Amino acid sequence: MSQCWAVGISGGGVERSNLMPDRGFGAARSSLRHLRVAARPVMLSSSKDDLMQMVSSRRWGEAMLLDLRPITVSHNPSEFTCCCYDPTALIITLEDAQAAAETLLSMSSVGFGGILARPAPTRRVGHPGVRTLTCPLYAATKMLGVEFTEAGVAVAPGLPVASFRFESPLLGLVKSARGYEGWYAPQAQNTWSVRIKLTAEEMKRLTRAEVNGNRYRARIVDGAIELRGLGGAGTPLRWSLSHG
Repeated sequence: MSQCWAVGISGGGVERSNLMPDRGFGAARSSLRHLRVAARPVMLSSSKDDLMQMVSSRRWGEAMLLDLRPITVSHNPSEFTCCCYDPTALIITLEDAQAAAETLLSMSSVGFGGILARPAPTRRVGHPGVRTLTCPLYAATKMLGVEFTEAGVAVAPGLPVASFRFESPLLGLVKSARGYEGWYAPQAQNTWSVRIKLTAEEMKRLTRAEVNGNRYRARIVDGAIELRGLGGAGTPLRWSLSHG
């Protein structure tokens, strides 16, 4: 691995590098000479992509990018492997969900006046933003059974209600009297897999499958219904399971 990038999480025009962990770069160009000659991998974070563009022109090799900017599609060099941040991956308990909520809010500077960016001992306890975000994070992990994989995403909806609707820019899941439907919208366009794990009774009733508006012949993989289709880069993979 030659480079690992995190874009959009710092601010004020400051870039930081693991090669000089105690030094901030007020100007991107001041770090180029050092980064160019370094032999070992480098990990950098920046609120802008100009440093990424300049350093990547001087350091060749495999690179990974974690883009946290609030944009739908970013145009990056083809040799970059784009990654996603999944805050639900490490959530097991309600306390884990609260920690994930605090992390997400501390990376955001919108409307919190710096309160959530303070160290934990001085942070306001029970901030409404933390409580509001903790619940859907925990619900997405436990009640919707969301699990992201290299091939796509798997869901195991276990909410004991007749209907519900969960929406996010990356993933959507809707249950109604007709059955289930949803979407998956990663940054990279590819043929993705969506696995829906249902009860045996539901799997018998929901025999009609559609992917991107077309009838699809689903298959059973590891006890779940698997649907595959093209999606990403601004065009979500849409799917549905309904009565035949």
